[in-house]
Formats: sequence, structure tokens, C-alpha cells
Amino acid sequence: MLNKRIKIVLLSILLAMVILLFGIHMAAKPYLENALEKKIPNHINLAYSNVEVNLLTGSVVFTTPSIRVSKENQHGGELAIDLEAIHINDIGYWNLIFSQKLDIAELVLVEPRISFEKSNQVIAKDVKNVQLLKTISTASIRIENGSLGVSWMNGKRKILLESLSVEITDAETNPNLINTKTPFTFSSIEYNFKNLTGDFNKYEELSIDEIQFFNHEFNIQGLSLNTLLSKAELSKRIGYERDHVNLQIPHLQVETPQFYYKGDSLQVIMPKMNIEGLALDIFRDKSLPDDTSYKPLYAKTLKDLPFKLTLDTITMSDGLIVYEEEVKNKIVAGQLRFEDVNGQIKNVSNMYSQQEDLEISLASNLMGKGKLELNWAFNVHSPEQRFLASGSLLNFETSRLNDFLEPNLRIRTEGNIQNLYFTIDGDEHTAVGDVKMRYHDFKFRVLKRDKLRVNKLFTFIGNLFIDDGSKADENGYRYGKIDVQRHQNKSFFNYLWISLQDGMLDVLSGNGKKEIE
Repeated sequence: MLNKRIKIVLLSILLAMVILLFGIHMAAKPYLENALEKKIPNHINLAYSNVEVNLLTGSVVFTTPSIRVSKENQHGGELAIDLEAIHINDIGYWNLIFSQKLDIAELVLVEPRISFEKSNQVIAKDVKNVQLLKTISTASIRIENGSLGVSWMNGKRKILLESLSVEITDAETNPNLINTKTPFTFSSIEYNFKNLTGDFNKYEELSIDEIQFFNHEFNIQGLSLNTLLSKAELSKRIGYERDHVNLQIPHLQVETPQFYYKGDSLQVIMPKMNIEGLALDIFRDKSLPDDTSYKPLYAKTLKDLPFKLTLDTITMSDGLIVYEEEVKNKIVAGQLRFEDVNGQIKNVSNMYSQQEDLEISLASNLMGKGKLELNWAFNVHSPEQRFLASGSLLNFETSRLNDFLEPNLRIRTEGNIQNLYFTIDGDEHTAVGDVKMRYHDFKFRVLKRDKLRVNKLFTFIGNLFIDDGSKADENGYRYGKIDVQRHQNKSFFNYLWISLQDGMLDVLSGNGKKEIE
């Protein structure tokens, strides 16, 4: 009789627990909906077609949720996220009840379509903080097959990407962290996406076939930066000289990059970057007026970046750089080709703790023949923007430059530069240096304005002052000095060119002797 009563009591307790659990389960959904309605800030709107709560498995599923964050938030824009579903799996009830912490085993965002429209103005009083009462942690956050679109300047500029997949492990946020620039911590992140397109500026578009971040390494496939307009159309649209750019990088690799905020400053640290197969074509229409705006040297440009950057080493291999200039009434643009470009760039940094010079060492074949080397160093924090450049050109037939020299300088050359070495010491305003050359039978012809016929008078007078290379020292070298003023409305490479040009002219037309110091 007693055993029967015990069984009845146990059965009653079990039945009561089932009824209680069923009641809690039935009440969980309206409780969650009510809590979301009360706790979510006014500038964040959450909508969904359905929500399912399963207390036994500790899971919550939102069907076709939609999230809207108004422009009255700390990001200064309007954020919209539309999803197929949100899965919250294996909620830890024990910590939720007894330690004021929400533990989630897995958060899955299924096919999110994310768009962000940046406001032109951000008003400080519009900033709203998210009021978070508990610490929230999750072992895994996954984004499956998402897409992202960012626009600004009233939709005139955009960035779009597709097939976004992300996995974040051991993520956590808390009431203090949620409103900072980095609102959560995590132990690792992996992601990949495809078909990124975006406006680099008013005239150029950036596109990337695929980016993968795995095992602390970026791999970028099919990067390109191209001027949107054709060469002819760009010349019609602008009122001054501007480069028409076509850049292709088949593969770019970045090892162990780090991104974080220190105060309000974004810090970017990259130990090593490898660039393979770069192909850069730069075209400039010289019939247009010069852009007379100030052009800072690269030290100032790097120093003035809106974020802090440290990149220890950039390695470049198998590159091709083509520079073209077109002048009025010339059917084909003059062209300079730098083939088989290889080299390294070290100590790229605008951190004040970095006191080492930025060093660039590049080697290439000029016009596919002459071996050209350039070494260039400068300190980013130098007030005078001082730099030191040196290099060499070996075994070069000067007639290979005629396609470039004839339309631009109305000069045709012949002869062989066997060895050319130069050193340039310069700053923001002036450059001095030395050039030594060993050459053979160097001559030039000045062309008439039609660039077809030789101006015999100017050619004769000019060659009277040019040494053909026969009057050299015992090693076959003639020497020249560099002393030039920088044109501050032109680029560093123009500065480098006029410095080298000044030294070569001094070699060819001066006494050719090395000065005794």
C-alpha cells in the first residue's frame, strides 16, 4: 500500500514538473518578446515573422528577422540587416540565473543582407548607448552566406561584397565594452568573401575577386584598381593632368595582421606582405594643364594617414610597371616600361616609436633591356622630409627611349650607356648629388615641331657641347654634379627624374672630371 502511495506521489510530482515546464515553455515566448520590446533601445528596431523558444534544448530561432539601427547611433549612419534566420543554440540557464551572465554555445546568422548608409553629419547629442545588463559570451558566432553594402555621400559612393562567411570563437561583451569602438573580445576569427567592388575615390574603382582570412593570414585574389572612365573620356571630364590608372594584382598575401584601437586611433600592424605579379599601367595626357596643387613627399603622406600603420616588410616579385605620356597631335603615347620588377620595402610605419628609416630596394629591366636598380630611404618623422636615393643603370641602348623622348622632349638619342651610378641627397626643397657614367658614342638629335624632321642647326650646336664618351678617366667614367630645386606641385618621381637629368647633362656637357673633396 505504501509503495503505491509513493508511486502516486512521485507520479504527481513528475506530472506537476511537466505541467510547470510546459507552462514555462508556453510563457517563454511572450516573455522573450516582451523583454525584447522593453530592453532594446529606441533607435534599434527588431522585427521578425516568428520566434520559437525551446527550453529543453536551450535554443531560440528567429525567422526572417529584420534589424534597423537609425542614424542616431554612435556609428553616424543607418544600419539595416535582413536575415533568413537567427539561431541561438544551447543557452546556459545556470549562469543566467545565478551569475548574471548569458552563455551561448552558438549564434548563427543565416544569409544576412547588411547595408549601412553613412550620414554626412554626426551630431554628438544623437549618440545613444546600448544598455546591457549582463555579460554575454558565446563559444561560436557564424555568419553564413551573407552580403554587405556600404554607401556614403548620399549614395554616390558604395562598397559591395558577396558570399560573406565568418566564424568567431570565444566572443564576449559586457555593459562597459558594448559601447566602445571594439564592442566585444574574441580569441580567433576566420572569414572569406567574394566579389568586392567599391569606389576608391571619385574616378577609381577597387575590386577583389576573393579574400580569405585563415590561420592569421590574409590571401587576396584578383585585386584591381581601375579608372572608371576611358582615357579619352577622362581627358574630357577633367581640366588638368591626372593619371589614368589600371592596376592588377593576381595574388597578395598578408601574414598575421593586427587591427585594434588605442584610444581613438586605429592601429594596423602587418609583419609581412607579399605582392605577386603586379601589373600597373599609368597614362597621363600631357596636353592638359598641370595640376598646380601642392604635392607632399611620401614621408608627409605616410605621417598624415588617419590611422597608425606598421608594416615590417613588403616583398614584390614579377612586377610590370608601364608609364605612358600622350602629347598633342601624337597618335601613339610615349611609353616607359619597367619589366621584371622585384624588391623589398622595409619599415613602413608612422608610429613615433619607429625611428628606423623606411627603406626601398627595387630592381627591374628598363624597356626590357637595361638593368635598373633603385635604393631609396627616408625618415617619416623628419621635419625637412629628407631622403637619400641611389641607383644604377647597366648596359642600356639609349635608342630604346626614343618612343618616349621624341613626343615629349623632341629629342632622339643613340649610343650605349654601359654603366650609370647616381646618389641624390634631398629634402622638401632642394636636392644635390653625384652621377658617374661610362658610355660610348652618345649622340642626340633635336627634332622640329612636327617631330618627324631633324633640326640640324640645334642638333649641331647641341652636339658641340656633348662629349661622346671618349674623354673619360682611366676606368672609362665621366662625372657630374646634381643641384636642383624641387617643383612642389609635382610628384617625387618628377623630382627624382629632374635630379638625374641634371646630373647626366653635367656628365655629358661638363668637364667630366671627378671633384677632389
